[in-house]
Amino acid sequence: MKQLFVIAFGLLTLTSCGDLPKEKTDKQPTATTSQADTTLPSDLTYKIVNETINDSISKINLDIELGRKVNEQELTNLAYKLRGTRTKYDRVWISYTLPKMKVGSGAWATSHFTPNLEIKILGSTVKEESNSNNAAASFDGKQIGKWYEQQATSATYLYYEKDNKFFMKTIFKDGTSMETTINQKKVGNGIKLTDPEDTHGEYYIIAKNGDLEFYNKDNKKFATAQVTK
Repeated sequence: MKQLFVIAFGLLTLTSCGDLPKEKTDKQPTATTSQADTTLPSDLTYKIVNETINDSISKINLDIELGRKVNEQELTNLAYKLRGTRTKYDRVWISYTLPKMKVGSGAWATSHFTPNLEIKILGSTVKEESNSNNAAASFDGKQIGKWYEQQATSATYLYYEKDNKFFMKTIFKDGTSMETTINQKKVGNGIKLTDPEDTHGEYYIIAKNGDLEFYNKDNKKFATAQVTK
């Protein structure tokens, strides 16, 4: 679990304003609104959560919540659509989250005009999420729960029992995985899961609503994973 929370802490301490690690980058020349394709599919919904304007440096920061994961072309088209009504600004920095993700705690993707467009998909794609969920099917034991965490780790978490022992298997979007033994006990807000070999004080809680919650040594929740099939 130590390795997992080192990864999570690193991601959470970065901002979503261009300082997150590069995973997919597509640098393109600046296009005018008339030149750019702003066509979006009918099922692609989004809403502006925050918009901050700094006239002194000709910059806008936008936080957008997407209704679903999008591919790189859809993200590009949406970026130009948002840029089209903000052309007087030199820099338009756009950060995207998905439903149930917390704004300001790491973006799923960014599309920054500085002034050229740079696209980054920081979280998992639809295919990567599907692959990690499918990989979680490979284990020997009795499944207790399975979750997907979107914001901090982009990983599937499989909790299972074998020979009266408990294990947590984590499968990341790149296909790598890790597995730890787990101690569990009932607490007021659910079931607390701890790694007996971890010395940093982090732990999980299986909440009463079924979510898998992540806590640091100060008992602060920093991520939540939802039940997945």
